[in-house]
Amino acid sequence: MFTKYLNMLPDIQRLPEFDNPNYPGCEAILFDGVPSGGKQTKFFAYVGFPEDASAENKVPAMVLQHGGGGFAFPEWVRQWTSRGYAAIAISNTGYIPKERGNPNFYDLNCWTRETGEDWILTPDNNTTDMAVGEPDTQWLFHAILSGILARNIMLADERVDGHVGLTGISWGGVITSLTMGFQPDFDFFIPIYGCAYLGESETWMKRYFTKQTCTLWDATKRLDNVKAPILWLNWAEDTAFDIRTNSKSYMHTKEHAIMAMRYNMGHSHDLGWLPPESYRFADNVLGRGEGLTRILDADISNGSIRLKLEIPSDARSVKAELHYITEPLTYYSADDSVNSTVLKTPFKHSKASVEGDNVFAVIPDEAVEFYVEVLTDFGQGDCSTSTPLLQK
Repeated sequence: MFTKYLNMLPDIQRLPEFDNPNYPGCEAILFDGVPSGGKQTKFFAYVGFPEDASAENKVPAMVLQHGGGGFAFPEWVRQWTSRGYAAIAISNTGYIPKERGNPNFYDLNCWTRETGEDWILTPDNNTTDMAVGEPDTQWLFHAILSGILARNIMLADERVDGHVGLTGISWGGVITSLTMGFQPDFDFFIPIYGCAYLGESETWMKRYFTKQTCTLWDATKRLDNVKAPILWLNWAEDTAFDIRTNSKSYMHTKEHAIMAMRYNMGHSHDLGWLPPESYRFADNVLGRGEGLTRILDADISNGSIRLKLEIPSDARSVKAELHYITEPLTYYSADDSVNSTVLKTPFKHSKASVEGDNVFAVIPDEAVEFYVEVLTDFGQGDCSTSTPLLQK
């Protein structure tokens, strides 16, 4: 479906009137998509580079896909440029800033879909009919395409060293999970919250990933195409993406993946881009630093679990905790709204001991499903790695 676009370099237009003085070096652009319903589409994006990036001092690049209710966030670009990466944040739901100057990037009232030009912005995220009509009229088609084209834009810039990673938050994590199957040549992938196996979700997400939707937009079908490293960064009590679908996505790719199921996280754009795991993972993949603690082996026997760890040499301390639920993972509707589910049985917690590169924990008798989270302090906040959801 996307083969002919994998190496296509789109036309790019600078929009300096939408540059923001609070984000120096972060430039507003439009780049061409492909026609939708016979009309040319364009994507709005912010692109930023570290101050010292040049043709002589090349840097790796990141493609950033926002989630529901989000936009092309220059703050997310800055999070990466401050760490030595170029970055492009795409408006994947077809919005462009309404005013010049200094808008509130988090406020829908500061964005518009009106262009007044002979082109159109891409479809919005209408999750109720994701698989209705021809693919080129569907939001996910254009959202996936935007990441593929953004990668090509970054690779064509003389300041980029040839390495490009892809990350996305929430619905952006869904986009990332899908894109990796269609364009596996990114250097690495970091889906945050969003994942594959959504047709099996316990949350409200399942109602959107119907059988019809999954015929086109089921990331599960293409995970075997992916050989690049993946960090599945998730929140254990997420009300949109449940821990079981996260776990199955990780298990499908475990030979080249790490799972970071943070218990204390929450769900938002800034809570998605602030944890240190993404940046340390990216640096390690590209040979810029040590990586995350890895769980090499897990043995469950006699009511206990033992993990074998590979701990980076710069770790200051390692601790672990067993999180468990006392009945099978279940969600219920909190009210009559469409996107409202709550975890029926919140996780309880039990201490685990760390002895050298081993973790030991007794599985409580009342535990039905559980996972172990390992938290490593590298000096910039604890970095999580975890097992998938397990059963005794």
